Amino acid sequence: MLITGYHDMTYKIAMVAQKGGVGKSTLARIIAVEATKGGLQAKIADLDTNRQQA
Repeated sequence: MLITGYHDMTYKIAMVAQKGGVGKSTLARIIAVEATKGGLQAKIADLDTNRQQA
């Protein structure tokens, strides 16, 4: 996830865990939503190739 803040600063945040189903994608989405509510820009790249859709 990339979050662009004030003064063109970019923050890279990684959600990493060996076990699946621990909420990494959900947490990334929540952080991105809250960042945009605060006036920042956010981009998410979900690289989980084994992701299962419910």
